[in-house]
Amino acid sequence: MAKTIGYARVSSREQALDSHALEQQKERLKLAGAEEIYVDVESGYKGRKRSQLEQVMNLVRSRQVSEVIVTRIDRLSRKGKQSFALFDDFLEAGVTLRALDEPFDLSSPSGKFAAGMLAVLAQHHSDQKSQAVKHGWQHLRNRKVAMNPPFGYCKVDDGYRLDYQPFLCLLSNKEERSRGEVAIEIIKAFFEGRSLRSCLRIINERYGIQTFAHHHKTGGLLTRGLFRFSAGGLRNWLTSPVLRGHTCYLRNRGKASADIHYNTHPDQAILTELQLQEIEQMLTHNRQVRGYGQKGQKYPLSGLVFCGECRSSCYSCKGSRGKNQPGYNYYFQCKNWRVRSCNQKKSSGDAQN
Repeated sequence: MAKTIGYARVSSREQALDSHALEQQKERLKLAGAEEIYVDVESGYKGRKRSQLEQVMNLVRSRQVSEVIVTRIDRLSRKGKQSFALFDDFLEAGVTLRALDEPFDLSSPSGKFAAGMLAVLAQHHSDQKSQAVKHGWQHLRNRKVAMNPPFGYCKVDDGYRLDYQPFLCLLSNKEERSRGEVAIEIIKAFFEGRSLRSCLRIINERYGIQTFAHHHKTGGLLTRGLFRFSAGGLRNWLTSPVLRGHTCYLRNRGKASADIHYNTHPDQAILTELQLQEIEQMLTHNRQVRGYGQKGQKYPLSGLVFCGECRSSCYSCKGSRGKNQPGYNYYFQCKNWRVRSCNQKKSSGDAQN
């Protein structure tokens, strides 16, 4: 027998975790008769794929459900064109769509018209909000206001300033470090290690919290709460114009679209243009020599094995068994352990079979 399901959506993870919006939707859908509830945490306007909505619509198209309940039409989509396509799928499958706050009947011309008007109004509301946000950002850019300070910096009087507030304390000598001081050390560590992962390993070993795998055996280091850098994140940080005394907007759209205002805080720069050139040369060299784009052996478990401690992906590795034992031991190693930001060193390859 076909069942009744519910669909809930909030636009951001913050709404899902820090407010009661998602909880309220789920409770209302349950009280309205939904036997199962599918949830997405994603914008309804940006065109991104929503896995749970796709699953709901697959159930609708295959006629495995008799009714889908939402709190409002805009939970399905805030784009008019997509909403009309979803309405057609419901009508073709003979599945009822019910919105708790907006009663309508898709099977009647007037009900379909009402649903269409609600969908158009939802898109109109999103368009207005998007336009207001764009105007707000443009106003801030015109004033050259600092936004989203990178690690090591803070925002003071609408400008970037090095953050000298105490950040951590070294157990070895009880010496305090600020984010600004650690940021300078990260740059020095990169020139010392000459690669992204070597830099991360140096910093994580220096500032990580030592753990122990057994009572007598040294384990890994816990740094996930201190530094959230991945290799890609470190690359973006090192090449940020803010570190060189500039203010940059729209950087995520690529170099051609980036809007850079030069020398807005030259007295707060921790990297020179010459150092940036040297960093980019090293990154280019490492990319050509070690990997990005190079063809290598594909392992059947690639992308399927994850660390049980930090949920990072794992590398497939092998090591010699010793002088008196021919052959190799095969194992999986946590990507974050390699840069000493996880305390889980490895897992036997046999355990994954």
